[in-house]
Amino acid sequence: MAEVIRFSFVGLLVTAIHYGVYLFFNLWIQASVAYPIGYLLSFICSYLLSNYFTFKTKPNVKNGFGFALSHLIN
Repeated sequence: MAEVIRFSFVGLLVTAIHYGVYLFFNLWIQASVAYPIGYLLSFICSYLLSNYFTFKTKPNVKNGFGFALSHLIN
């Protein structure tokens, strides 16, 4: 149950990061550029937080490809 709570917290946090970064950059650049920047930064944060905080693992290349593939499918 603790993993589910940590997973949910990470999801909410990275959603806020994505939206906040998007809003910040959208003040100076087009939304079509600001949105991917926000997504990329939130994706990196999500990967790192999921590893270190949610699942208590260390990031590695194999894990990173799996994480990216799951996001691509979703």
